[in-house]
Amino acid sequence: MKSRDPWSATIVAASALLVSVLAVSAPASTSVAGAAAICRTWGSNQPPNNGSGDNHLSSVAVVSSCSAWAVGGYLDGANNQTLIERWNGSAWKIQTSPSPGTTNNLLAVAATSPGNAWAVGDRSDGLTDSTLIEHWNGHAWKVQPSPNVGSVNNVLQGVVAFSATDAWAVGYAATVPFLHTLVEHWNGHTWKVQKSANAGSVDNLLSAIDGTSPKDIWAVGDRGAGPRTLTEHWNGHRWKIVPSPNPGSVQDVLSGVASVAPGSVWAVGYQYDGVETRTLVQRWNGHAWRVILSPNAAGTDSQLNGIAMASATNGWAVGYSHSGIIDSALMLHWNGHAWSKQPVPSFGTSDKLQAVGASSAKEAWAVGSFVNVVPQAMAVHCC
Repeated sequence: MKSRDPWSATIVAASALLVSVLAVSAPASTSVAGAAAICRTWGSNQPPNNGSGDNHLSSVAVVSSCSAWAVGGYLDGANNQTLIERWNGSAWKIQTSPSPGTTNNLLAVAATSPGNAWAVGDRSDGLTDSTLIEHWNGHAWKVQPSPNVGSVNNVLQGVVAFSATDAWAVGYAATVPFLHTLVEHWNGHTWKVQKSANAGSVDNLLSAIDGTSPKDIWAVGDRGAGPRTLTEHWNGHRWKIVPSPNPGSVQDVLSGVASVAPGSVWAVGYQYDGVETRTLVQRWNGHAWRVILSPNAAGTDSQLNGIAMASATNGWAVGYSHSGIIDSALMLHWNGHAWSKQPVPSFGTSDKLQAVGASSAKEAWAVGSFVNVVPQAMAVHCC
Protein backbone atom coordinates (compact mmCIF):
# COMPACT_ATOMS: atom_id res chain seq x y z
CA MET A 1 0.00 0.00 0.00
CA LYS A 2 1.12 3.48 -0.81
CA SER A 3 0.38 6.12 1.80
CA ARG A 4 1.85 9.32 3.08
CA ASP A 5 3.61 9.49 6.45
CA PRO A 6 3.88 13.25 7.00
CA TRP A 7 6.52 12.93 9.72
CA SER A 8 9.04 11.44 7.28
CA ALA A 9 11.39 14.06 5.85
CA THR A 10 11.78 12.00 2.70
CA ILE A 11 8.16 12.33 1.64
CA VAL A 12 7.26 14.94 -0.97
CA ALA A 13 3.88 15.70 -2.45
CA ALA A 14 4.84 14.86 -6.01
CA SER A 15 5.68 11.26 -5.20
CA ALA A 16 3.16 10.43 -2.54
CA LEU A 17 0.05 8.32 -2.92
CA LEU A 18 -2.80 8.90 -0.56
CA VAL A 19 -5.04 5.97 0.12
CA SER A 20 -8.61 6.89 0.03
CA VAL A 21 -11.64 5.18 1.16
CA LEU A 22 -15.18 5.70 -0.02
CA ALA A 23 -17.92 3.92 1.90
CA VAL A 24 -20.86 4.48 4.21
CA SER A 25 -20.27 3.76 7.85
CA ALA A 26 -22.10 3.28 11.11
CA PRO A 27 -21.59 4.05 14.79
CA ALA A 28 -20.10 1.58 17.20
CA SER A 29 -18.95 2.15 20.75
CA THR A 30 -19.86 1.47 24.32
CA SER A 31 -18.41 4.82 25.33
CA VAL A 32 -20.63 7.04 23.21
CA ALA A 33 -24.05 7.85 24.59
CA GLY A 34 -26.78 6.49 22.34
CA ALA A 35 -24.40 4.42 20.22
CA ALA A 36 -24.13 1.38 22.48
CA ALA A 37 -27.62 0.20 21.52
CA ILE A 38 -26.63 0.19 17.87
CA CYS A 39 -23.12 -1.24 17.78
CA ARG A 40 -21.38 -2.37 20.95
CA THR A 41 -17.80 -3.42 20.25
CA TRP A 42 -15.21 -3.73 17.53
CA GLY A 43 -14.06 -7.34 17.31
CA SER A 44 -11.74 -9.33 15.10
CA ASN A 45 -12.72 -11.38 12.06
CA GLN A 46 -9.28 -11.51 10.51
CA PRO A 47 -9.04 -11.99 6.74
CA PRO A 48 -6.63 -14.52 5.22
CA ASN A 49 -3.33 -13.47 3.67
CA ASN A 50 -2.17 -14.36 0.19
CA GLY A 51 1.21 -16.04 0.12
CA SER A 52 3.92 -15.38 2.69
CA GLY A 53 4.73 -11.80 1.71
CA ASP A 54 3.33 -8.42 2.72
CA ASN A 55 -0.49 -8.10 2.68
CA HIS A 56 -2.57 -4.96 3.15
CA LEU A 57 -6.17 -3.81 2.70
CA SER A 58 -6.79 -0.28 1.45
CA SER A 59 -10.56 -0.01 1.11
CA VAL A 60 -13.84 -1.69 2.08
CA ALA A 61 -17.38 -1.60 0.70
CA VAL A 62 -20.20 -3.23 2.65
CA VAL A 63 -23.26 -4.33 0.68
CA SER A 64 -25.14 -6.07 3.51
CA SER A 65 -24.51 -7.98 6.73
CA CYS A 66 -23.63 -11.01 4.62
CA SER A 67 -21.73 -9.32 1.80
CA ALA A 68 -18.69 -7.02 1.81
CA TRP A 69 -15.61 -6.41 -0.32
CA ALA A 70 -12.11 -5.40 0.74
CA VAL A 71 -9.28 -4.63 -1.67
CA GLY A 72 -5.56 -3.97 -1.46
CA GLY A 73 -2.43 -5.85 -2.44
CA TYR A 74 0.13 -8.46 -1.48
CA LEU A 75 3.77 -9.05 -2.24
CA ASP A 76 4.48 -11.90 -4.65
CA GLY A 77 8.24 -12.21 -4.74
CA ALA A 78 9.47 -8.74 -5.67
CA ASN A 79 6.18 -7.45 -7.09
CA ASN A 80 2.90 -6.30 -5.61
CA GLN A 81 -0.27 -8.01 -6.86
CA THR A 82 -3.98 -7.27 -6.41
CA LEU A 83 -5.76 -8.61 -3.34
CA ILE A 84 -9.57 -8.85 -3.21
CA GLU A 85 -11.42 -10.50 -0.34
CA ARG A 86 -15.13 -11.12 0.20
CA TRP A 87 -17.11 -11.35 3.43
CA ASN A 88 -19.82 -14.01 3.12
CA GLY A 89 -21.46 -13.40 6.48
CA SER A 90 -19.18 -15.67 8.46
CA ALA A 91 -15.64 -15.38 7.04
CA TRP A 92 -13.41 -13.46 4.67
CA LYS A 93 -12.27 -15.38 1.60
CA ILE A 94 -9.71 -14.41 -1.03
CA GLN A 95 -11.21 -13.97 -4.49
CA THR A 96 -9.50 -14.49 -7.81
CA SER A 97 -8.54 -11.08 -9.18
CA PRO A 98 -6.52 -10.01 -12.23
CA SER A 99 -3.01 -8.55 -11.91
CA PRO A 100 -2.32 -7.36 -15.44
CA GLY A 101 0.88 -5.43 -14.70
CA THR A 102 4.26 -6.33 -13.35
CA THR A 103 3.22 -4.52 -10.17
CA ASN A 104 -0.43 -3.96 -9.26
CA ASN A 105 -2.31 -2.30 -6.42
CA LEU A 106 -5.99 -1.67 -5.66
CA LEU A 107 -6.66 1.46 -3.63
CA ALA A 108 -10.45 1.82 -3.49
CA VAL A 109 -13.64 -0.20 -3.90
CA ALA A 110 -17.34 0.66 -4.25
CA ALA A 111 -20.42 -1.52 -4.68
CA THR A 112 -24.08 -0.86 -5.47
CA SER A 113 -25.37 -4.44 -5.28
CA PRO A 114 -24.16 -8.03 -4.94
CA GLY A 115 -23.68 -8.08 -8.71
CA ASN A 116 -22.01 -4.71 -9.29
CA ALA A 117 -18.75 -3.57 -7.72
CA TRP A 118 -15.74 -1.56 -8.87
CA ALA A 119 -12.12 -1.58 -7.68
CA VAL A 120 -9.54 0.97 -8.83
CA GLY A 121 -5.83 1.57 -8.44
CA ASP A 122 -2.76 1.36 -10.64
CA ARG A 123 -0.55 -1.10 -12.45
CA SER A 124 3.04 -0.78 -13.62
CA ASP A 125 5.01 -2.26 -16.49
CA GLY A 126 8.22 -1.53 -14.60
CA LEU A 127 8.60 1.93 -16.11
CA THR A 128 5.35 3.83 -15.65
CA ASP A 129 2.11 3.49 -13.69
CA SER A 130 -1.21 3.36 -15.52
CA THR A 131 -4.80 3.25 -14.33
CA LEU A 132 -6.25 -0.06 -13.20
CA ILE A 133 -10.03 -0.62 -13.01
CA GLU A 134 -11.61 -3.97 -12.24
CA HIS A 135 -15.33 -4.84 -12.24
CA TRP A 136 -17.35 -7.50 -10.42
CA ASN A 137 -20.32 -8.67 -12.49
CA GLY A 138 -21.71 -11.10 -9.96
CA HIS A 139 -19.51 -13.96 -11.13
CA ALA A 140 -15.93 -12.78 -11.61
CA TRP A 141 -13.58 -9.81 -11.36
CA LYS A 142 -12.42 -8.60 -14.75
CA VAL A 143 -10.14 -5.77 -15.88
CA GLN A 144 -12.03 -2.97 -17.63
CA PRO A 145 -10.28 -0.75 -20.20
CA SER A 146 -9.50 2.62 -18.62
CA PRO A 147 -7.93 5.73 -20.15
CA ASN A 148 -4.68 7.46 -19.21
CA VAL A 149 -3.56 11.04 -19.73
CA GLY A 150 -0.18 11.39 -21.40
CA SER A 151 2.51 8.75 -21.30
CA VAL A 152 3.70 9.14 -17.70
CA ASN A 153 2.16 7.93 -14.43
CA ASN A 154 -1.62 7.70 -13.96
CA VAL A 155 -3.12 6.52 -10.67
CA LEU A 156 -6.73 6.15 -9.46
CA GLN A 157 -7.20 6.50 -5.69
CA GLY A 158 -10.95 6.75 -5.14
CA VAL A 159 -14.20 5.42 -6.62
CA VAL A 160 -17.93 5.92 -6.09
CA ALA A 161 -20.80 4.17 -7.86
CA PHE A 162 -24.44 5.24 -8.09
CA SER A 163 -25.73 2.49 -10.38
CA ALA A 164 -24.60 -0.08 -12.92
CA THR A 165 -24.37 2.73 -15.49
CA ASP A 166 -22.94 5.56 -13.41
CA ALA A 167 -19.62 5.49 -11.56
CA TRP A 168 -16.72 7.89 -10.99
CA ALA A 169 -13.02 7.39 -10.22
CA VAL A 170 -10.43 10.01 -9.20
CA GLY A 171 -6.68 10.24 -8.81
CA TYR A 172 -3.88 12.01 -10.60
CA ALA A 173 -1.91 12.06 -13.84
CA ALA A 174 1.72 13.10 -14.13
CA THR A 175 2.05 15.66 -16.90
CA VAL A 176 5.37 17.53 -16.96
CA PRO A 177 6.15 19.48 -14.88
CA PHE A 178 3.25 18.84 -12.45
CA LEU A 179 0.75 16.26 -11.29
CA HIS A 180 -2.79 17.08 -12.34
CA THR A 181 -6.16 15.86 -11.11
CA LEU A 182 -7.56 12.84 -12.96
CA VAL A 183 -11.31 12.18 -13.07
CA GLU A 184 -12.90 9.34 -15.03
CA HIS A 185 -16.58 8.50 -15.54
CA TRP A 186 -18.34 5.21 -16.34
CA ASN A 187 -21.44 5.69 -18.49
CA GLY A 188 -22.48 2.06 -18.64
CA HIS A 189 -20.30 1.29 -21.64
CA THR A 190 -16.87 2.89 -21.29
CA TRP A 191 -14.67 4.81 -18.86
CA LYS A 192 -13.87 8.32 -20.14
CA VAL A 193 -11.63 11.08 -18.81
CA GLN A 194 -13.64 14.09 -17.61
CA LYS A 195 -12.39 17.66 -17.46
CA SER A 196 -11.43 18.45 -13.87
CA ALA A 197 -10.15 21.53 -12.06
CA ASN A 198 -6.58 22.26 -10.94
CA ALA A 199 -5.36 24.99 -8.60
CA GLY A 200 -2.64 26.86 -10.45
CA SER A 201 0.74 25.64 -11.70
CA VAL A 202 1.40 23.22 -8.86
CA ASP A 203 0.82 19.54 -8.14
CA ASN A 204 -2.87 18.64 -7.78
CA LEU A 205 -4.02 15.21 -6.54
CA LEU A 206 -7.46 13.79 -5.79
CA SER A 207 -7.56 11.05 -3.18
CA ALA A 208 -11.24 10.33 -2.46
CA ILE A 209 -14.71 10.81 -3.89
CA ASP A 210 -18.29 10.51 -2.63
CA GLY A 211 -21.68 11.98 -3.39
CA THR A 212 -25.39 11.96 -2.64
CA SER A 213 -26.43 11.76 -6.31
CA PRO A 214 -24.95 11.96 -9.83
CA LYS A 215 -25.44 15.74 -9.63
CA ASP A 216 -23.86 16.26 -6.20
CA ILE A 217 -20.38 14.76 -5.91
CA TRP A 218 -17.33 15.82 -3.89
CA ALA A 219 -13.68 14.92 -4.45
CA VAL A 220 -10.86 15.83 -2.06
CA GLY A 221 -7.07 15.72 -2.04
CA ASP A 222 -4.20 18.19 -1.91
CA ARG A 223 -2.39 20.76 -4.02
CA GLY A 224 1.01 22.40 -4.13
CA ALA A 225 4.35 21.50 -2.58
CA GLY A 226 3.10 22.41 0.92
CA PRO A 227 0.74 20.73 0.33
CA ARG A 228 -2.64 22.34 0.99
CA THR A 229 -6.18 20.98 0.98
CA LEU A 230 -8.07 20.58 -2.29
CA THR A 231 -11.86 20.14 -2.52
CA GLU A 232 -13.82 19.96 -5.76
CA HIS A 233 -17.57 19.72 -6.43
CA TRP A 234 -19.49 18.26 -9.38
CA ASN A 235 -22.90 19.88 -9.91
CA GLY A 236 -23.96 17.68 -12.79
CA HIS A 237 -22.22 19.85 -15.38
CA ARG A 238 -18.67 20.64 -14.30
CA TRP A 239 -16.05 20.22 -11.60
CA LYS A 240 -15.29 23.37 -9.60
CA ILE A 241 -12.74 24.01 -6.85
CA VAL A 242 -14.34 25.09 -3.58
CA PRO A 243 -12.15 26.90 -0.98
CA SER A 244 -11.26 24.79 2.07
CA PRO A 245 -9.39 25.63 5.31
CA ASN A 246 -5.71 25.00 5.97
CA PRO A 247 -5.10 25.15 9.73
CA GLY A 248 -1.60 23.63 9.61
CA SER A 249 1.29 26.01 9.14
CA VAL A 250 3.26 23.58 6.94
CA GLN A 251 0.97 20.91 5.45
CA ASP A 252 -2.73 20.15 5.16
CA VAL A 253 -3.99 17.04 3.33
CA LEU A 254 -7.44 15.56 2.82
CA SER A 255 -7.58 11.81 2.19
CA GLY A 256 -11.22 10.81 2.77
CA VAL A 257 -14.70 12.23 2.12
CA ALA A 258 -18.25 11.18 3.02
CA SER A 259 -21.52 12.80 1.93
CA VAL A 260 -24.57 12.73 4.18
CA ALA A 261 -26.76 15.19 2.26
CA PRO A 262 -26.20 18.00 -0.27
CA GLY A 263 -25.56 20.43 2.58
CA SER A 264 -23.71 18.02 4.84
CA VAL A 265 -20.34 16.61 3.76
CA TRP A 266 -17.29 15.54 5.79
CA ALA A 267 -13.61 15.31 4.85
CA VAL A 268 -10.65 14.00 6.87
CA GLY A 269 -6.87 13.94 6.67
CA TYR A 270 -4.06 15.57 8.61
CA GLN A 271 -2.44 18.91 9.41
CA TYR A 272 1.24 19.50 10.14
CA ASP A 273 2.83 22.48 11.88
CA GLY A 274 6.44 21.43 11.37
CA VAL A 275 6.61 19.68 14.73
CA GLU A 276 3.53 17.52 15.15
CA THR A 277 1.04 15.89 12.79
CA ARG A 278 -2.56 16.11 13.93
CA THR A 279 -5.92 14.86 12.73
CA LEU A 280 -7.86 17.14 10.41
CA VAL A 281 -11.65 17.02 10.10
CA GLN A 282 -13.65 19.45 7.98
CA ARG A 283 -17.40 19.79 7.37
CA TRP A 284 -19.32 21.36 4.48
CA ASN A 285 -22.46 23.07 5.80
CA GLY A 286 -23.93 23.97 2.43
CA HIS A 287 -22.08 27.27 2.26
CA ALA A 288 -18.48 26.75 3.39
CA TRP A 289 -15.98 24.20 4.66
CA ARG A 290 -15.21 24.56 8.38
CA VAL A 291 -12.64 22.82 10.57
CA ILE A 292 -14.27 20.65 13.27
CA LEU A 293 -12.35 19.85 16.45
CA SER A 294 -11.02 16.28 16.41
CA PRO A 295 -8.97 14.34 19.01
CA ASN A 296 -5.47 12.93 18.61
CA ALA A 297 -3.58 10.08 20.22
CA ALA A 298 -1.70 11.46 23.23
CA GLY A 299 1.98 12.21 22.70
CA THR A 300 2.08 10.94 19.10
CA ASP A 301 1.58 12.06 15.54
CA SER A 302 -1.92 11.28 14.30
CA GLN A 303 -3.61 11.17 10.91
CA LEU A 304 -6.96 10.11 9.47
CA ASN A 305 -7.23 8.13 6.23
CA GLY A 306 -10.93 7.39 5.77
CA ILE A 307 -14.37 8.47 6.87
CA ALA A 308 -17.92 7.19 6.54
CA MET A 309 -21.16 8.67 7.79
CA ALA A 310 -24.28 6.63 8.51
CA SER A 311 -26.24 9.79 9.26
CA ALA A 312 -25.79 13.35 10.45
CA THR A 313 -25.42 12.04 14.01
CA ASN A 314 -23.39 8.86 13.47
CA GLY A 315 -20.07 8.57 11.71
CA TRP A 316 -16.60 7.06 11.87
CA ALA A 317 -13.13 8.23 10.91
CA VAL A 318 -10.13 5.91 10.94
CA GLY A 319 -6.36 6.21 10.61
CA TYR A 320 -3.38 5.70 12.87
CA SER A 321 -0.96 7.38 15.24
CA HIS A 322 2.82 7.18 15.02
CA SER A 323 5.38 7.20 17.82
CA GLY A 324 8.98 6.28 17.09
CA ILE A 325 8.73 3.04 15.13
CA ILE A 326 5.30 2.09 16.48
CA ASP A 327 2.01 2.72 14.67
CA SER A 328 -1.31 2.27 16.44
CA ALA A 329 -4.78 2.13 14.89
CA LEU A 330 -6.86 5.26 15.50
CA MET A 331 -10.65 5.37 15.41
CA LEU A 332 -12.94 8.35 16.02
CA HIS A 333 -16.73 8.46 16.39
CA TRP A 334 -19.13 11.34 15.67
CA ASN A 335 -22.28 11.39 17.82
CA GLY A 336 -23.85 14.48 16.31
CA HIS A 337 -22.06 16.86 18.67
CA ALA A 338 -18.38 15.90 18.93
CA TRP A 339 -15.70 13.51 17.74
CA SER A 340 -14.27 11.13 20.34
CA LYS A 341 -11.59 8.43 20.33
CA GLN A 342 -12.80 4.85 20.42
CA PRO A 343 -11.10 1.62 21.53
CA VAL A 344 -9.95 -0.66 18.73
CA PRO A 345 -8.22 -4.07 18.91
CA SER A 346 -4.43 -4.24 18.48
CA PHE A 347 -2.81 -7.07 16.53
CA GLY A 348 0.86 -6.25 16.01
CA THR A 349 3.64 -3.73 16.32
CA SER A 350 2.31 -1.48 13.57
CA ASP A 351 -1.48 -1.28 13.22
CA LYS A 352 -2.94 1.05 10.59
CA LEU A 353 -6.58 1.55 9.62
CA GLN A 354 -7.15 2.79 6.09
CA ALA A 355 -10.90 2.46 5.54
CA VAL A 356 -14.29 2.08 7.19
CA GLY A 357 -17.62 1.04 5.72
CA ALA A 358 -21.07 -0.27 6.61
CA SER A 359 -24.38 -1.40 5.19
CA SER A 360 -26.38 -0.14 8.16
CA ALA A 361 -26.02 1.28 11.65
CA LYS A 362 -25.56 -2.29 12.90
CA GLU A 363 -22.98 -3.58 10.45
CA ALA A 364 -19.57 -1.90 10.06
CA TRP A 365 -16.06 -2.89 9.00
CA ALA A 366 -12.70 -1.15 9.24
CA VAL A 367 -9.69 -2.48 7.34
CA GLY A 368 -5.96 -1.88 7.06
CA SER A 369 -2.83 -3.78 8.01
CA PHE A 370 -0.67 -4.78 10.97
CA VAL A 371 2.88 -6.08 11.31
CA ASN A 372 3.65 -9.47 12.83
CA VAL A 373 7.05 -10.29 11.31
CA VAL A 374 5.63 -9.09 7.96
CA PRO A 375 2.63 -6.83 7.18
CA GLN A 376 -0.67 -8.68 7.24
CA ALA A 377 -4.22 -7.80 6.25
CA MET A 378 -6.38 -6.50 9.10
CA ALA A 379 -10.16 -6.20 9.51
CA VAL A 380 -12.20 -5.29 12.57
CA HIS A 381 -15.94 -5.77 12.74
CA CYS A 382 -18.66 -3.91 14.60
CA CYS A 383 -22.08 -5.52 14.97
